[in-house]
Amino acid sequence: MLITNEDNMELMARYEDNYFDLAIVDPPYGIGADKAQNAAAESRKKANGKSKAGKGWKEYKVSNWDNEIPTDEYFKELFRVSKKQIIWGGNYFPLIWNYSNSFLIWNKMQRDFSLADGELAWYSETQKAMRTFDFSRGGALACHNLGFDLTACELDKEYYDSAIKRIDQHKAQIRMF
Repeated sequence: MLITNEDNMELMARYEDNYFDLAIVDPPYGIGADKAQNAAAESRKKANGKSKAGKGWKEYKVSNWDNEIPTDEYFKELFRVSKKQIIWGGNYFPLIWNYSNSFLIWNKMQRDFSLADGELAWYSETQKAMRTFDFSRGGALACHNLGFDLTACELDKEYYDSAIKRIDQHKAQIRMF
């Protein structure tokens, strides 16, 4: 398992064509999610628990990570280094629709919790995994548990450190089965 604190373009530049069997990525959607989430959290605080919308909302560190979608060069590089891809938020990236119009749907089943009841992931399919953005869905933990190879990076140092801590804690747990 190799996880680095760097820009994904730097990571991908080090690998040959089709090196990864599968790339699972969750790039910025270009929708200002942190700012929208914080605005929603603030309005829910004002509801003071008097509505179902007043529960379960978290405030995030405000940053610019989700102000723009990745460049076409990012997707070209992603397709170069990987044979198959799963791209969370694929509905936000028109360039990839030229390759496939196949989507997975994640029903979060948390109606009072998130900005969305579900998410779409564009896919093309496979086992040597690569995540270039988000650790929040436990992709690294799943790769560890299943014995998959993992190469990943996270640009934000605070988020990277948090992810490494979470992975180390998970690895330290005793497995019963």
